[in-house]
Order: sequence, then structure tokens, then C-alpha cells
Amino acid sequence: MSALALMFVDVAGSSRIYEQQGNRAGLQQVSQHLHHCRQIIEQHGGRVIKSLGDGIFASFVSSDFAFLAGMEIVHHHLETMSLRLRAGLHYGEVLQDNSGDLFGDAVNVCARIADLALPGQLLLSAEVAGVLKDDAPLRKYPSLLVKGRQQAVELFEALMSNADATMLLPRSSTDPALCQLRVRSADEQRLLKAGDTCSLGRAGDCDWVLSGARVSRHHARIESRFNQFFWTDLGSNGSVLILGKNRQLIHGTTIQLQGKGSIYLGGDQDTDSALIHYQLESGSHATSRDVHQ
Repeated sequence: MSALALMFVDVAGSSRIYEQQGNRAGLQQVSQHLHHCRQIIEQHGGRVIKSLGDGIFASFVSSDFAFLAGMEIVHHHLETMSLRLRAGLHYGEVLQDNSGDLFGDAVNVCARIADLALPGQLLLSAEVAGVLKDDAPLRKYPSLLVKGRQQAVELFEALMSNADATMLLPRSSTDPALCQLRVRSADEQRLLKAGDTCSLGRAGDCDWVLSGARVSRHHARIESRFNQFFWTDLGSNGSVLILGKNRQLIHGTTIQLQGKGSIYLGGDQDTDSALIHYQLESGSHATSRDVHQ
């Protein structure tokens, strides 16, 4: 067993690219971006462990090298490339098999950090941030609650420069008011708790498969971040959020879910869209049979 700096990076919103440009053109564009990422990783002494569809898993012997590579991939990549990337970094002990693949808790944590990152964002754990130079452009980010771990993973966000490195303080994790989210459709109900993530769309590999001609294969993602819940739209037609009499179009962006409301996946309030309702609740309202019914 050895300790390594780990990186997961992927193309944000790739499913929408395939739907808009077609499979062949979309694959060519995504492949060009990932090839550029590979070059940057190798230039900083990293090793590409494997490709993961529209992403890459890599390792570095040094957290400094991993950070520099991540900064160039995510931030400087924005200046020359049309697609946006996101990445997560972590440092920890891993196991290596005969094929060179890596396994262990550190790998799982790094993958979750990358999943949490927004398009154009680089997130890193305290294990990486703690060994960087004092002038590294970082700011505190809400911690990550990972299933199976008693303590939250402390996170930092990498910024373009120190001028932007103001402190971002998370809300108290003991606040029970926003600890779970009840979501229901016409024929199904689920209860999401702190640390949960749920993907929605027509594709069979989504956590929640929904039908509708205007619903994309991978349309949206709900995720918990430090006892707050966020909706990320990935669909070609966007989503419509209904809060009382207010109507908001969500297209290719992330919003925080508040109170209770309804969301049309597909951008229009018609039969070709999928409708879900949500409500934030405290933990005292839950029963064990509510979860993933």
C-alpha cells in the first residue's frame, strides 16, 4: 500500500453535447479535450490510470504536481477550449492491482469530490491543500458528507488568483432544518438524506428513470452539500422550477432547492415533460420505508 495524490476530471455536461451535435461529432470534441488533459497530466509527472467515458482517473506522486495539473486543466483550459471541465483532488493510501489500477477509500473519496465540483471548478481535500504553499489561491468550501465515513471531508476550492481567495464558511452541520429532501413523481417517492446524490433522466443507468419526449437521457442531478440540496440541470431542453406563482427556467446551471416546489424536466409544462415535486424536511419526519421506495 502506498500514498498518492489522486485526480478525477471529466467534461461537464457531455450528454448535452452528444444530443446537440450527434454522437460522432460530440465524441470527437470530447476526445480532443481529454487528449489535451492527458498531455497536461503527463507534463506534470502524473500517470493516467484509466479513461472513464468522458473523464480521466490519474495519480501523482506529489500533491503539488496534482494541483498544478488540475489548475491548468480546469482554469487555463477555459481560455482556449469551448467545453468546461471539472476536477477533484485527494491524497491518501491506495492499493494497486497487477493491471496498474488503483483501489481504496481514497479513490472513492476523490471520485465523490469530483462529482461535487461544478463546471469550471477544481475542488481539493484538506489532505492536498495542507501541503501546498501558503500563497496557493484557495478558499474554504462546504465539507463533503460521504456514506460510510463518520467525519465529513474538508474541502477547498482552487481560484484563479489570490485576489479572489476570500473565506467561504459553511453552515452548521447540526442544523436539522435542511437535512433531507422528499421527492415524488406520479408513481414514485424517494427521500434523499445528507450525502446522497440522485441522477434523473431517460437512460437506464440513471438512479431515477423518468419518461417524456423532452426529457434527456441524463437530464439532471440532485445532490446534498453540507445539509443543503442542489439541482444541476444537464438536459438539452432545460428544466422549469415552479415556486408558488413564480416560474424559473434552469438550463445548464445549478441552483439550491429551497422550501417546496415542483420541477418540470423538459422545459415546458406539458405531457412531453416529466413532473416531480420536492419538499425539504427535518430528520424527524422520516421513516425507514420512505427511502428509495
